[in-house]
Amino acid sequence: HLPAVENMTELKLLNGQVTDEMLELLLDCYSLANLELTGTNITDSGLKVLSKVKGLNSLSIGDSQVTAAGLVDVPDSLTVLQLTNLPITDNDLDKLKHLRRLTFINLAGTQVTPDGLAKFKQGRQSLLVMGIKQN
Repeated sequence: HLPAVENMTELKLLNGQVTDEMLELLLDCYSLANLELTGTNITDSGLKVLSKVKGLNSLSIGDSQVTAAGLVDVPDSLTVLQLTNLPITDNDLDKLKHLRRLTFINLAGTQVTPDGLAKFKQGRQSLLVMGIKQN
């Protein structure tokens, strides 16, 4: 149990031995809105845990063990999503269609192409994108 975390709104866990099991502690963080997990050991199982964190608005995951298969568990409450240096392709973006509130996405260091991004952006004219050249 993390003491006195109920009011924490932002958490950055960078370049550490963070595991999927440790993410269970975030379920008690009722005010958590922004989470950054870069250079950690989290996997797709960790994304399944994060899908239960209510009210999460911004999620940054990079340089981790997350694969495209885990993208279906990205919380649908997100408005900001950063997936950097992960093995994600054009076809994998279909797994993010449930993110109706998304206003910003960063896909730097992925294998997503401008064509794949254009397909994902259909019907999302206000979506801001970083990390990929757009057509």
